Amino acid sequence: MTELKLENRKNTTAKGVAALRELLYSFDFCKDIDKVVGLTFHAAADIGEATVHYSDRAEIRICNGHMDIYAWVDEYGYYPEQIYNPWDIIKIDFKGVLKSLQDAIKKYNNKVTEKNKDIEKFLSVCAKYKI
Repeated sequence: MTELKLENRKNTTAKGVAALRELLYSFDFCKDIDKVVGLTFHAAADIGEATVHYSDRAEIRICNGHMDIYAWVDEYGYYPEQIYNPWDIIKIDFKGVLKSLQDAIKKYNNKVTEKNKDIEKFLSVCAKYKI
C-alpha cells in the first residue's frame, strides 16, 4: 500500500492576512486625501452575512484616513465591499497584494504633493490680501 503524506505548511494564509492587516493599520494617512485605489489582485473571500457573497478579486483602498482590503462582490453588478473580518479571506495572492499596496501608496503620495501645492498657492493668495 502507498503511504500518503501531506507537507506541513510553514505559514498559513490566515497568518499572512493577519500580518497584512497589521501592516495596513500601521500607516497614518491624512483624512483629507481620499479614494485612493491600488491595483486589483486575486483574492477569494466569503463576505456574506445573511447570504454568501463570494468574491474573486480585491484591491487595497485608502478611504477616510484608513487603508483596507476591499473585495469586489457580484450582487446587482460588481461593487467594492470592505472586508471587515480578515478570516473571511479564503485565498489571496500576496505578490499581487504587494503590487497593490505599492500602487496605492504611490497614488496617495501623488495626491499629497498635489494637495500641498494647492494649499501653498492658497496661502500665498491669502498673504497678498493680508492687512
